[in-house]
Amino acid sequence: VSDSVKAFRECLVEYIKENQDRPVILSLNEDDDYILYRDEVMVQEIFNELAGNYSNVYMKGSVGGEEK
Repeated sequence: VSDSVKAFRECLVEYIKENQDRPVILSLNEDDDYILYRDEVMVQEIFNELAGNYSNVYMKGSVGGEEK
């Protein structure tokens, strides 16, 4: 699982960096029966981190938190 999480995060960072001149919108399908809650929380934490680190990243959807 940790290797998958790392690879997922790295792919997002690469995409964000390649598109610094464009807005990148990250969206999580909440209440999707095929996503485990722990994975949903993990993805949301990555989204929060990236939105805080890159000015071109925006989020839609959240797990028990605020939308950006």
